[in-house]
Amino acid sequence: MKPLSSAPLTRALMTFHHIRSPRKKRFITEYTTLYSLRGVCKVGHPGVLVLVGDKEGCEAVVRAVKKLTWASCHLRKISSDVDPLTINQKGVGDVWLLNGKAVGCEMVEKMADIGGMVKQAGWEDWWREGMSQGA
Repeated sequence: MKPLSSAPLTRALMTFHHIRSPRKKRFITEYTTLYSLRGVCKVGHPGVLVLVGDKEGCEAVVRAVKKLTWASCHLRKISSDVDPLTINQKGVGDVWLLNGKAVGCEMVEKMADIGGMVKQAGWEDWWREGMSQGA
């Protein structure tokens, strides 16, 4: 999927007490695909979901996920400031690529996996700020 314009994309960061349910994992994967988003979901305890794509899609997925029953579910940060060109660079762990990549959500089991993807995108400050809110 190629961005239709150079308009900024939106990224969202959500945290959960845990994500273990196969039904919830499938729901997250299906909804990110339905709304043409890319995402990474850290399953287990704690659960973390990072999404990137158009604003309407990110907001719709956040709303849908929040409607599920969770021990705890928090939208830590959402911002519409991602230059589409910066995430269309090839690199190791290029989960954020939209051009030429299938949309959807990659499930990972280690926080280091999601941290590496955030670092590759140059989102460390955004990540730290979001993860420290409400902590």
